[in-house]
Amino acid sequence: MRQVRKVGSMAARTVIVLASAVGIALLLGVAGPAAAAAGAAGATAPSLGPVKHVKADGLKFGYRIGGSGPPLIMVMGRSGTMAEWDPQLITQLIRNHRVVIFDNRGMGTTSDGYSARKVTVRLMATDTLALATALHIKRFDILGWSMGGEISQRVTVDAPKRVLKVVLCATSAGGPTEQLPSKTVQKIMSEPNLPAPLLLGLSFPPTSAGIKGEFQYTARVVAQYVQDHLPKDSFSASTAGSAGQAHARKVWTSASGGVYNHLPKLNQHVLIMWGNLDVIDPPANDRTIAKRLKHATTKVFSGSGHAFLFQDAVQVGQTADAFLG
Repeated sequence: MRQVRKVGSMAARTVIVLASAVGIALLLGVAGPAAAAAGAAGATAPSLGPVKHVKADGLKFGYRIGGSGPPLIMVMGRSGTMAEWDPQLITQLIRNHRVVIFDNRGMGTTSDGYSARKVTVRLMATDTLALATALHIKRFDILGWSMGGEISQRVTVDAPKRVLKVVLCATSAGGPTEQLPSKTVQKIMSEPNLPAPLLLGLSFPPTSAGIKGEFQYTARVVAQYVQDHLPKDSFSASTAGSAGQAHARKVWTSASGGVYNHLPKLNQHVLIMWGNLDVIDPPANDRTIAKRLKHATTKVFSGSGHAFLFQDAVQVGQTADAFLG
C-alpha cells in the first residue's frame, strides 16, 4: 500500500519551485526561445510516450519510452524523478536510441511498500535490471546521473553481459575512497526536508551562466509537464522513497560499500562526464572512476556544476550520442 506523501518534502515542492522559475525565466527572456525551439523540434523529432506502469521486482514501476534503435536506460539521481530529466537532453539521445526513463522505488509514479532500511544501491540496480527484463530488453546501454550513476555502475558490475556501453555523469565509485563534499554541503544535503531552491542552488553554480542555465532548465521541465500531461505525482516522493535513498547513500559510502574494487574488471567502454564546479559530488570522484577502468573516456564541462547535463544539455546529449554510436 502506497504511503502518504510528505507535502512539505523537497521533492513534493519541486513542481512549485519549477513553476516559479518559469515565471522568472520569462521575465528574464530566457524561457521563450527554448520553448519555441522545443516546440519546433517536437513537430518532427521522436518523443517519449505517456507514463505507463509495469510490475518488476515486487513493485509497480512508472516509466516512459520512446524512439527507436539500441535501448538506452537512463537512471535518475537521488531525490529526482523521471519528470526532471531535461527534455533538451532527451531530444539529443532519442533520435538514435530507444530511450527508457523511469522512477526509482518510492519516487514519482513508482510504488513503495518496503522497509527503507533495506534500500541499497544494489537493490535499486536489481530494480533496474528487473524493469529491463519486464520490458523485454535483454541488452542495453545505460546512462546515470549522481546516484543514478552509482546504480548504473552496480548494474554493470552485477550483470556485465547485459550492459553494452555506460555513460556516467557526476558520480562516484563509493566506499571509503570516495571524496565527500565540504562539511557545509554535507550538512545541507543531510537535511531531511531540504528545500528544492537550495538543492537547485547547489546543483548549478552561482554565476550568470549557472543562474541562466537553472532557469532555462526549470522552464523546459515545466513545459514538458504541461505539454505531455504528466501525472500529478510526477515530482513527488514517498517517505519510504526519500528515507530509502538516504540509507542507500550511507551504505554506498561505508567501508564495504561501492564498486571501487570491481571497476578494473569491467570491459565496457565508459564515458565519464562532470562539471568542474560540482560541489555536491567533487570531480575527484569522477577522475577516480576513470583511472580504475580499462576503457574510459572523459569530458569535463567548464563553468558547470553537479547539474552540468542540464546546464549544457545539448552538448552533453551530443557527446553521449556520439560515444554510444
